[in-house]
Amino acid sequence: MKLQLKPVARGLAIAFGGLSAAVTLPTAAQQQQQLERVEVTGSLIKRSQTETALPVTTISVDELQKAGVTTAEQAMTFIAENQSSVNTTSSVGASNGGSSNVDLRALGIERTLVLLNGQRVVNNPYLGNAVDLNTIPTVAIQRIEVLRDGASAIYGTDAIAGVVNIITRKEYEGFSIAGQYNLPQGSGGESYGANFLAGFGSLEKQGWNIFGGVSYTEQKLLASIDRGYTGTGLILDKGMAKTSGTTFPGNYSQSSTGVATNPSLSNCNPPRSVLVPDVYGPNSCRYDYTQQIDLIPQQTQWSFLGRGTLALGANNQLFLEYFYASNEVNTNVAPTPLTGLQMPNTSPYYPGRGITPITNPALDTSTPISVGWRTEPAGQRSQKIENDTDRIMLGLVGDGAGWSYNATGYYSGAEVNQSFTNGYVSRPKFQAGISGTGGAPFLNPFGGQTAEGSSYLTSSKVLGQVQAIDGDIYGINANAQKEIFKWGDGSVIMALGAEWRKEEVNYTNNFALIRQAASSGLELAEDASGDRDVTALLAEFSVPFLKTMELSVAVRYDDYSDVGSNVSPKVAYRWQALDNTLFRASYNQGFRAPTLYDIYSPNSITFTADNWNDPVLCPNGVPVQGADPARDCGQQFQSQQGGNKQLQPETSDSWSVGLVFDIARNASVSVDYWNTKINDTVGFIPETSIFTDPGKYASFYVRCSQLTPAEQVALVATCGGQSAVDPLAYIVQTQQNLGSIKAQGLDFSFQARSGGTEFGTFNLSMQGTYMLKWEQQLENGGPYYDAVGAYSVDVDLAVSRWKHVIMANWTYGAWGANLFNRFASGYKDQNLTEFGPPFDDNTVGNYSVWDLTGTWQGFKGVTVTAGVLNLFNERAPFSNQGSTFQVGYDPRYASPMGRQYFLRLAYEFK
Repeated sequence: MKLQLKPVARGLAIAFGGLSAAVTLPTAAQQQQQLERVEVTGSLIKRSQTETALPVTTISVDELQKAGVTTAEQAMTFIAENQSSVNTTSSVGASNGGSSNVDLRALGIERTLVLLNGQRVVNNPYLGNAVDLNTIPTVAIQRIEVLRDGASAIYGTDAIAGVVNIITRKEYEGFSIAGQYNLPQGSGGESYGANFLAGFGSLEKQGWNIFGGVSYTEQKLLASIDRGYTGTGLILDKGMAKTSGTTFPGNYSQSSTGVATNPSLSNCNPPRSVLVPDVYGPNSCRYDYTQQIDLIPQQTQWSFLGRGTLALGANNQLFLEYFYASNEVNTNVAPTPLTGLQMPNTSPYYPGRGITPITNPALDTSTPISVGWRTEPAGQRSQKIENDTDRIMLGLVGDGAGWSYNATGYYSGAEVNQSFTNGYVSRPKFQAGISGTGGAPFLNPFGGQTAEGSSYLTSSKVLGQVQAIDGDIYGINANAQKEIFKWGDGSVIMALGAEWRKEEVNYTNNFALIRQAASSGLELAEDASGDRDVTALLAEFSVPFLKTMELSVAVRYDDYSDVGSNVSPKVAYRWQALDNTLFRASYNQGFRAPTLYDIYSPNSITFTADNWNDPVLCPNGVPVQGADPARDCGQQFQSQQGGNKQLQPETSDSWSVGLVFDIARNASVSVDYWNTKINDTVGFIPETSIFTDPGKYASFYVRCSQLTPAEQVALVATCGGQSAVDPLAYIVQTQQNLGSIKAQGLDFSFQARSGGTEFGTFNLSMQGTYMLKWEQQLENGGPYYDAVGAYSVDVDLAVSRWKHVIMANWTYGAWGANLFNRFASGYKDQNLTEFGPPFDDNTVGNYSVWDLTGTWQGFKGVTVTAGVLNLFNERAPFSNQGSTFQVGYDPRYASPMGRQYFLRLAYEFK
């Protein structure tokens, strides 16, 4: 006999039914009626959601709007399985095309497949490994379905970790308009947006419908100094000393005398130029670059989505869908660091010439000095990233001759342009200004400039578009299903499908600019291009062994023109053992080909995120004879990144078992165990591993003597000038096949609905994930490194042991209240410093954010939503990690925004 929740008990469960598991057991009344069969994420076969054997999480647009969500990136924070967030913030100080991505199970953004209406969208071409959430049109979204089980057999080789299917309206009649404004309690970071949607015609009455809508969102800059705990890289008592040896006023050194000093000693030039004697000694100034880094960059997004549908008789429809999205991200980091600049003793700014003081009497004033200068007079390094993405799709769906079919053809393209807008400078011109050659006026790296020097400095800036990356995907696919024969009380259903797609990517560089732009990370970039064809055949069968038992079997054959072919099977089992109990299980194999970026992306140079010591020239932070501390100690070194044409595909095995239990008429709970292993993972060795074990990774260090003369010229900032030692040019972090990843965990779900009571309607839901294991090898046969509950420097990752999302909702007449909680458990911190022994004391705290919102619908068509996001002003927990440019917290784990107030006004006429 089923348990029954009494109305009062249900009323106390003030909740939100939003994140409900898609597997919901049918009530007796539902079992007596014919349920509409619809397409469900994870299967080709149409079925009622109450029948599915795969775990699917569904979030409706209504829930997102009540939570103050305006972008797809924000929506991903309401997915408990989204372990590590790769958001727009990651574009600060790095080259990722301004992308934002979802990462289910912490298995990598490249292994989570994002679909729009069940079809592919071109990946952001800059890194080429995942769909950019910033280009998903939000104006007509109805719901988001998250398949928590890998589905490579159905969707393709890149769905190992799961599928996020963003589903928009298929028909709309009427018009709606909405606007929203978010105001943070602290300074900076406000945002606003608006959308408009209009549609005409009725498929049922007129046989056609056409609609279109536009959305716009503006996110203002949140700078590091806007939040006190993120505005400095010096918190020594917690193991953090994120500074640079290239400062303003500049440090200078002289290898012949061993002099290394700064003319602004004894206290340097605070607040950015600081003395850190306990770490770096009393003779060197350090630069606190974290004060000039964006926490959340300035971002502008707008998109259009349109769809027209024509009914062809009663059972068939022809549709045309198009979207265009524009995403512009403007980022800022600290001014350009220039090292190894040679200053002759003829410069008026040479120490002891009357302007610049001598702070070390050992200086030999008859010989040149080497200067490390942070070019503050040129301003912050600023860049603009523009991504224009679109997709046009033509499809035919319907029924005929006993078959239900779906045939689609599409094209999706993206163009990413990167431009330097300020702060990047020409090193050759600056060297000429330091040495006073070629008619250049003398520049002062230790103080103010003359009028001629200021004018020359401005003319030395490198401005304009530096890179253009184009990505395209063309595809056609079709599938059809049919009941092929009766089996007991049910029917065996067969679905067949075929797919072809072509992927292309092109990298184009403006060599006239990038070859002279110091510290841009693009000095060695080259043009490159690549393409591939993919052909797939797939079949799925649904077999009802008994009235309460169903077996689904699917198989997919993929053939890649560049890496070979593979067969991927999938099996799913469903057994409704009792009226209130459902057992489910699944197994699938995956095959993920390296992306075009993994294979063809050109080698380029960027900076490491953290500061390190050259293990040869500055072991344990102590410079050897002839080393330049401003170049070799406590620095962000250069890193070579790029593709590898020798990469092999990844393979995977995943399985899961679960139980869904109806604890009452309108309440259910589920638990699912999942287990995934991925072999021959494609990736790169993290900088943390390379620098913490230089003996093991000695071959990953490339020194200036190993470069060609042309490469030495391109990397003149490091390899230029005279040196008695062999500086480190860069470390190698190009793509390669690593070892395996093993991950397993438990997914929990709870939902309860009160129905109508005298106190209103109450809903409550919870989705949670408990990670039992997450570990990775860096090479086949090597040790596994565990990242659950503790930051692993070897794989540069921390995985929260427990994450959950709770949604609660109450409605009474025109009024409603909504409560949300997003929680992630803490972990042992990275605790790695560039001074002394590794710091081992900090633990990143739990991160729990509560949002409270209210709604009012007192007039027809009008909805007013207001609330407080991060109600208790939860601060991002402190972290001493050095893997991102932001410091004081981990942007992959928490947000620095703090409390926000928001107001949303919407009107809809139908």
